[in-house]
Amino acid sequence: MLEYDELEKLLMQVNAESCAAECHGFLCGQICVAGYADTRQWREYLAIQADNTSLIQEFSDEIHTMIGEVRVLMASPDFDFRLMLPDDAAPFRDRVEALGEWCHGFLNGFGMNRDTRAAMIDEECQELIEDFSKICRVGLDEDDDEEDEQALVELVEYVRLGVMSMFDTLQPDDGDDRGNPEVLH
Repeated sequence: MLEYDELEKLLMQVNAESCAAECHGFLCGQICVAGYADTRQWREYLAIQADNTSLIQEFSDEIHTMIGEVRVLMASPDFDFRLMLPDDAAPFRDRVEALGEWCHGFLNGFGMNRDTRAAMIDEECQELIEDFSKICRVGLDEDDDEEDEQALVELVEYVRLGVMSMFDTLQPDDGDDRGNPEVLH
């Protein structure tokens, strides 16, 4: 799967109006609620501005591959799914902002799908969506310390497990099809 920096570079090459964390979050939101990511919607959301059609095709191919990988990871009984965020060596402020951007993207991807209303019947999903909305607005004090670092780790883990729980609730095991996402072109 693409790493954060690789996706960030691809997004810049196609002049997308989204960062890697937000893009990944958006795709994950769509996958959670519908089981797939709608190509038309994610292309529209990312607002790709590049004129180079081969570059856009290469980008689209990478995104389609990532979508398939994300869906498999979300369904994994080994809890392998991870949020696409800067690594721990990145400045604390960047990691906090990226988590907010990831949650913002997730909420947009989740909300753009026609199946969202049915998904919101589940009380746990409603609570997670409300929490993700709050995380979008997370702020920083002037000084960050070990407590802040630990709080960020815990928030990331809460979001990660929440996404997997939502996926499991909204996309119940349907046999062999689970690892083979439907991709709309």
